[in-house]
Amino acid sequence: MEEAQKAYEESDNAATRAGAEHKAAKTALDEAQKAYDEADKAADQADAALKTAKENAKNQPKKEDKENKQNNKDNKEKADKQTKVDNKDNKEKTDKQAKVDNKDNKDKKSKADKQNKKNQTNTNKSKVAKAEAPNTGDNSNVAMFAGLLALSAGVVATFGVYKKRKMSDRN
Repeated sequence: MEEAQKAYEESDNAATRAGAEHKAAKTALDEAQKAYDEADKAADQADAALKTAKENAKNQPKKEDKENKQNNKDNKEKADKQTKVDNKDNKEKTDKQAKVDNKDNKDKKSKADKQNKKNQTNTNKSKVAKAEAPNTGDNSNVAMFAGLLALSAGVVATFGVYKKRKMSDRN
């Protein structure tokens, strides 16, 4: 009789623990649902704001009139004339400078070629390919869902053990 009493008390304790775990799991599930609802509401608000912004952008009138077009045309003509004059002056200066620079560049080129070969060898050795995970846009909390899964599995296992013990106590 004492063994039956002990078994009954253990069974009762297990049921109490299982009830508490079930309550904790339900609370966690309710909190997750609340967070999901809030995120869904925020997404709806963002969609509405985007729609309003697009409508406002479509309704903005284009502000170009004849006076602005004429001013732009006049300014372009003046700029073209000045550019022609500047180009002629710059060409003369550039031709003279190019003759001087060609001589200097030949000497510098051979030195630069040697240095580039050294740098290219060093650069090739130092490059390392880095793999980066692609951004999927999924920012959900995996640890929370894993915890809920483990908690739910524990509740189911506890109820299974409780039911099995209860059935074996009857026999």
